[in-house]
Amino acid sequence: MRKALPVLLILSALTATTVNAQTIVSEFLWNSGSATHADVGSNATLGPGSTAITAAGGVGGTTGVEPNGNNINLQIPGAEFELNGLDISEDFLRKENGASFFTLGGMDFGINTGAIYAKFLLNKSGTDTAVSLANFMTVPTDANFHTYRFVYDNVSGTFFAFLDGTLEYNKKLSTGYPLSWTGATNATIGSGMDGSGAAFPILDNFIAQTPLVVLPVQLLSFDATTADGANQLEWTTADPGHLRDFTIERSANGTDFTAIGALDAQPGNNYHYTDNNPPATSFYRLRMTDADGTSTWSPVRKLSIATDISISCYPNPVVNYASIRLNNTAPETWRLTVATLDGRLIRTGELEAASAGQQFNLDLTTAPKGILLISLQTANHATRTFKILKQ
Repeated sequence: MRKALPVLLILSALTATTVNAQTIVSEFLWNSGSATHADVGSNATLGPGSTAITAAGGVGGTTGVEPNGNNINLQIPGAEFELNGLDISEDFLRKENGASFFTLGGMDFGINTGAIYAKFLLNKSGTDTAVSLANFMTVPTDANFHTYRFVYDNVSGTFFAFLDGTLEYNKKLSTGYPLSWTGATNATIGSGMDGSGAAFPILDNFIAQTPLVVLPVQLLSFDATTADGANQLEWTTADPGHLRDFTIERSANGTDFTAIGALDAQPGNNYHYTDNNPPATSFYRLRMTDADGTSTWSPVRKLSIATDISISCYPNPVVNYASIRLNNTAPETWRLTVATLDGRLIRTGELEAASAGQQFNLDLTTAPKGILLISLQTANHATRTFKILKQ
């Protein structure tokens, strides 16, 4: 009987995310055939000193694997396990104080003096970094099978350990680094596991699969405006989740993009970038890179800087009235908005500039004190936004 593994991540987190399905890469249920027969993936071979066989007395009345007087030591080609992250589950009946559940290269999960340990390597930009976690979970001493599950999620950079479906331990490591398999050859199930001469199964239901990870909903909004000769980019994410960073890309023709800046993903949801030296016409997009190195791109935003018009807004600070001067060369209708920094709209309207050099008085007597955003926009020119201090 195959055991259903518990869901790794909290379900309430799924409302704003997309879940990657798990894929089983190796499975030994030992319900039929020999101890070397795999239900999924490559069959095993008996390693040195192994006399493992299947026998009655496994989990739920099924058969399991017993050492048969010597050792379990089942060896499997390691290539199918060499993933960026890994989720391994195994049922174990304790008959000894020291043995390994699973080993491959620098990875080793097992029991030492009655407590669980975990060792593995992370590939940090081409350099192997060893992780060693000792005595983080005590092994029950009763005569029952218990399910041990070890998960390394390379996207979040977190190690999890479960006992009978309950999360007993987790440790946040370096986000985004995959497992390293330097020196890996064959994987081994039950290394050094003799069960102290037990004549009944001590292992059952080995399952290795890709970890369950959650990908973030990356972008809620992406806005671009121009002010005082600079282009302002602002965007919002629902949750940075597993995002690693943003790369700001610009193009003069809408086709050929180059990177002009980058921002790391932060716990907050709002981001801002200023392009202080844009060309007359600019196309912008965001490259959003997840911790596993995969990237997605935002929609493209276009901005044009008007060369035939200037706008000024003064005085700054202002007490009651601000003056707006439009040095336009042709009649224009401008859309006016006044808002607070937190987005609360104070005033909207239109300015009809029938001739060049017109000046308008903006009544701010009822506006709240603090920073105000005054924006003007037409169909022919990009938005101009001014920040002024209302006293």
